[in-house]
Amino acid sequence: MREILHDLDIGPNLHANANDSSGVMKVFSEPDSCLVFLDNEMLGYTPLQLGYLEAKDYEIRLEKENYRAARGIVSVQNGHVQKIHMILRSEVRITIESDPPGAMIYVNDAPVGLSPKTIRATAELPYNFRFTHPDFNDVEKQLSFSKDKRLTVEFGTDMKKWVYIGGGSAATLGVLYYLVYRGTEADARKEGGLPAPPGRP
Repeated sequence: MREILHDLDIGPNLHANANDSSGVMKVFSEPDSCLVFLDNEMLGYTPLQLGYLEAKDYEIRLEKENYRAARGIVSVQNGHVQKIHMILRSEVRITIESDPPGAMIYVNDAPVGLSPKTIRATAELPYNFRFTHPDFNDVEKQLSFSKDKRLTVEFGTDMKKWVYIGGGSAATLGVLYYLVYRGTEADARKEGGLPAPPGRP
């Protein structure tokens, strides 16, 4: 039989002492009042003491609203008290938009979808973002967030992909982009001019 004992701050409970046939687990967390799951069974809130545990490895998970869950493996031994202290980091929501829309979003090199999109992230941790669009050069940034954030990625004219026409055929598959872009040359001059295309390959 498993015994669940609360109120660790008033001292250990004598009925939960480790013995030759069972162990004890004491679970603490930052912040307090996190839900404790042991092998996917919800047992209570931190701080929490679990007595009469069979000696084996347990999967522990702590959850709290607006925080990222913390997970781990705890080994319980007969006659021992296992103290666990876990830190949960707050979770933030990042809304990503781009101009133009439809950019592919990569986080730590993993694709997460097209803009506009809202993703969840762990507060204060650095993430490597990369944004790709078929008409523009990639944008790369390393970012971290302390609270919910709206992020706008702007692909400027200086990032436009240039292509060439030679010998009656396109040098790249993007010839239409260059032709359309050149067609807006007069308007672009009013706004400061087009970027000069790179040298021919």
